[in-house]
Amino acid sequence: MALSFFRTPPHNSFHYQPRYWDPEKEDVKQREELIKREMGVSEATDTEGNYKPQIKGQMRRRFERPNSAVAKERKSSNIRLVLIFLVLAAGAYFLLFW
Repeated sequence: MALSFFRTPPHNSFHYQPRYWDPEKEDVKQREELIKREMGVSEATDTEGNYKPQIKGQMRRRFERPNSAVAKERKSSNIRLVLIFLVLAAGAYFLLFW
């Protein structure tokens, strides 16, 4: 069994073939289905009528307008953080200079 230090194993090949996705075409198709459902031309594919397929931007809109409860929690968290920092700074001062 001879050891070779300069021979490296061949690399593993990976063949990725991306799928084509057209968001405009999907959006148009969803609008057509919605219009057909409203007119009663075709049956609804889902059992609930309140299905929202487009969730893009939902979280961003939720966090742009913080609720008063969220703002209150953030404020109390910041106050707690400042108090902890002051207690630690005072403790360090007494340990170092007394």
